[in-house]
Amino acid sequence: MTSTENDDYSWLDGPVEPDSETVVVLHDVPSFGIEQEQAGYCYAAVEQILRGTLAGDWVSQDQIAHEFCRRKHAVGLAGAAGGDQYIANYNAAIDRLVADFGVAEDWDSVRVYLEDEQMRNTVEALHHSWGLPNLGLFPGRPGHGLDVDLLCGTIDGGGLIAVMQEIHYQVVYGYRRSVVDGASTCYALVYDPMDKKSAELEPGSFANWDLAYLER
Repeated sequence: MTSTENDDYSWLDGPVEPDSETVVVLHDVPSFGIEQEQAGYCYAAVEQILRGTLAGDWVSQDQIAHEFCRRKHAVGLAGAAGGDQYIANYNAAIDRLVADFGVAEDWDSVRVYLEDEQMRNTVEALHHSWGLPNLGLFPGRPGHGLDVDLLCGTIDGGGLIAVMQEIHYQVVYGYRRSVVDGASTCYALVYDPMDKKSAELEPGSFANWDLAYLER
C-alpha cells in the first residue's frame, strides 16, 4: 500500500487535477491486472483480489466458483437469479464423481476430472455460475452507502472494501482526499474486474450499493 502527494494520476480512468493538499492512499490492486474470466465471474474475481491482497492466498477463479457452488449446495445459499440451474447441474455432476469414484470435494481433487473432455458440459455449467464472494473469510462489517470515515479507516488499516451494485461486484482499493479553500472532499478509487479499469467516484455514487469493509 502506498500514500502519495501530488503524484501522477494518469492511471485513473478520467481526468484528475490534484492540488497542493491532495493525499492519496491506495493498494496496488490495479497493477495485478485481474479480470473476471467468465461473464458471471465478477464475484470470483473480487474474491480472488481479496484473498490475494488480504491473506496472500492466490487461488483461481474457477476454484472460487467451485467453492461457492458447493457451499450453496450444502447450506442453500442464495445466488444471483439466472445462474441457479447451472449451479444445480454442476453440483449434480460433482455429486456423481463423489458417489461413483470416491472423489473428494475439494478443488484440487475435482479439477483433475474436469480436464476430461467428457466433463465439458460440467465445466461450462461452472463457468455460467453467478454467485457471491465469500466475505466471511475476513473480519469486517457490512454497510449500505459509503461511509467516508470507514472508507479511510479501512484503507489506512490495510483493508479493502467489496462493493455490489445490483449484481456486479467491484473493489474499493484506495481514496483521494483533497482540501480546497478549507473544504475537504474524499473520493473512492474503485477497480472493476469486468474491464480492468479504475475509476474515481464521489461517496454519493454509492448511495444504493451494498458494501463490506474488510480487514486483513
